[in-house]
Amino acid sequence: MLRMNTTMEEKACLSVADVAKTLSLGVTYTRRLINRGDIKSVRVGKRVLVPRQCLDEYLSTLMGSTQSA
Repeated sequence: MLRMNTTMEEKACLSVADVAKTLSLGVTYTRRLINRGDIKSVRVGKRVLVPRQCLDEYLSTLMGSTQSA
C-alpha cells in the first residue's frame, strides 16, 4: 500500500527546498552548494534531487573539517 505522507527521514531523495530546510539554509545558498559540487545531486527531468546518502556524506565532511580545526 502506497503512503503519501512520508517524512523527510523516509525519503530516498530530497528536493533542494527540503535540503535547505534540513540544513536551515536558504534555497539560493543550497543551490550554490549543489552547483559547485559540495552537495552531490541527481537530475530527474527538470528536478534536482539530493539522495539522502549524499546529504549525509556532506554533513560528515563538515563534521570532519570542524573536528580537525
